[in-house]
Amino acid sequence: MTATAHSLHRHGGGLAIFIDELQAADHTALKALAYAWQHLRSRDESPLPATLVAAGLGHTSDVVTDAATFGERFEFVRLKDLSREAAYNALSEPAIKFGVSWQYQAVEAVLEKAHGYPHFLQLWAHAAWESAGFPDPGGTITLGAVEASEDEVLEQLDVFYRTRWGKATPAERELLRAIALQSSPAPRRADVAAAMGKPTTAISMARRSLMDKGILDSPARGLLAFTAPGFSSYILEQDGTED
Repeated sequence: MTATAHSLHRHGGGLAIFIDELQAADHTALKALAYAWQHLRSRDESPLPATLVAAGLGHTSDVVTDAATFGERFEFVRLKDLSREAAYNALSEPAIKFGVSWQYQAVEAVLEKAHGYPHFLQLWAHAAWESAGFPDPGGTITLGAVEASEDEVLEQLDVFYRTRWGKATPAERELLRAIALQSSPAPRRADVAAAMGKPTTAISMARRSLMDKGILDSPARGLLAFTAPGFSSYILEQDGTED
């Protein structure tokens, strides 16, 4: 890494490394990456122009620090669901480039249904665009187009939730149900464990596995939350049905 950065610097450039799904890297690779980056950035002489940008699930910082304790010195930025303004822009700006507008009621309907979750915004926007007949410049996405696309989107959401549910083991499903039954959207891990009649240590393995699968997140220390909105309602609907 250092040799590459040196070579690029001599030619007037810099090193940029981009990594996706960082939480999926094995322990040895993460440790090697962390030590190499620390060595590169702790040089006595002028630091080389280099940057490392990685993306991963919500518990990526835990995975990195498990591999190298000094990884806590790295900068971690938690990305949340889109704000109302950002979600509105995500719907309107791509349409504007094609000379198409969104009816106010249509935008409001999609924002309410998607809850700021980027993938859900994509599903609703694409389905509404398709339902509107792929409008030409000057066209409008109406509330009627959104309503007409509802069955299609709900079918896709069912597949989305069912796939996540299918990834969970029986022990993980027990934990998911316990979280879904909590009144808070982000309950305390201790409260969930207590509701299950278990100590918090007893749910640690299932919790970590569900985080690795991208189903659970920890928005703050000691809290648990589903990564996708609406999953709680889906889980509760599974009670009394065949797994």
